[in-house]
Amino acid sequence: MLRRDIPGQGEMPVARMIELLLLKGWTGPWGIEILSETYRVRPLDEALGEVVRDTLAQFELAGAGAR
Repeated sequence: MLRRDIPGQGEMPVARMIELLLLKGWTGPWGIEILSETYRVRPLDEALGEVVRDTLAQFELAGAGAR
């Protein structure tokens, strides 16, 4: 639980999950949690850019753009 990766960096096919949720009609908010010892110790201003960039890239791969 404390070794999770940023969306798109781990094994889970995040872009595919986004595609499927949108196909099912999801219109709610999107959010991420970083349950990682590695990221919790990083300064927010340093880690946030990477998290935002990599998460938004998953929406682009899903053909959803930034939502």
